[in-house]
Amino acid sequence: MSKLQIGFVGLGRAAAHYAEIINKFYKDKIEISIGIDSIKDARDNWSDKYGCETRSNISDIDPSKVNFVIVITPSGSHAEDSKQLLQKGINVLCEKPIGLNIDEVQENIVIAKKAGLSYGGVFQNRMNKPILYIKQIFENEDFGNIISAGVKLQWCRLQEYYNDDWHGRWKTDGGVINQQAIHHIDALFHLFGPPKCLSGFSGNINNKLEAEDTFVASGVFEQGGFFTIEATTAVRPNDYAASLEIITDKYQISIGGIALNKLERFRKNGKDINEVLSDNSEEVINGYGNGHKYMLGQILNNWEQSKTITFPLSAADSLNSLRYIHALYSSVENNSVISFSDDVRSVKLGQNV
Repeated sequence: MSKLQIGFVGLGRAAAHYAEIINKFYKDKIEISIGIDSIKDARDNWSDKYGCETRSNISDIDPSKVNFVIVITPSGSHAEDSKQLLQKGINVLCEKPIGLNIDEVQENIVIAKKAGLSYGGVFQNRMNKPILYIKQIFENEDFGNIISAGVKLQWCRLQEYYNDDWHGRWKTDGGVINQQAIHHIDALFHLFGPPKCLSGFSGNINNKLEAEDTFVASGVFEQGGFFTIEATTAVRPNDYAASLEIITDKYQISIGGIALNKLERFRKNGKDINEVLSDNSEEVINGYGNGHKYMLGQILNNWEQSKTITFPLSAADSLNSLRYIHALYSSVENNSVISFSDDVRSVKLGQNV
């Protein structure tokens, strides 16, 4: 195969985002070989627009004709779709969340390891310029004691968004922290490490759904310092803001933009250092940001050098963020402060309730 061959399972809006990136930046080096979707209209629209073969079932994929497949189906199907692909001997890159059930994802990790396959997840905001810059500083410099770090997601999802057969349902999706704010929660703990303990509250303000449209939480990092999470899809009439605020006894940092793409304030030892802002910010055209482009570029570069598929984010690392979501939900379900561990499980997420 002269080009890197990619398949898609799920041909909705997110898959179209990937396809547009490939057509704009990597057309000479990456080819979309097949698209899978159970809905005929989605298949027809995809084949008309992108000119690739489309089929209705994962079993229709020929493993010899793809280097890896990206799973972008409804969240509740991610683990099972990934499992079917892995069992066929296909490398899998799964969009967030990598699954809803922790045990199912762990089983997939074992399948991939035994078969010598690559199995990865996607949190594209980790590749944003502001996140990379802050991560580098906090790993290589004395950033002082963490006082607090907080994420805010103030977005709008109208009731019609939840009126399909999967959004906002425990079995297939979860609420705002698992569908929208999981990117920001992942960034928070990616930068500062896991929580030691946490407590959350949730409810529905402007939408009717099984899960929540609004979630607030606070807790303590394992390495010390406090964190807060505020997330909602109840804002009207449009998305308002998303941000990550960091305060230590040496730094005060603000990251904003629709995709955590702008370093808006950088203050060290009481002095604003404005000259670093523009170099560590980037323009984006939508909430997806530019991370998918960077991610595909890394995968492509590695494949060209070694003819192997390696994903920037492993499934095991991606699973950590699912564990944080389970812990947050578990706190609400138990009406208590939760001591975080790998064994914490929500009794609702991924279940028929």
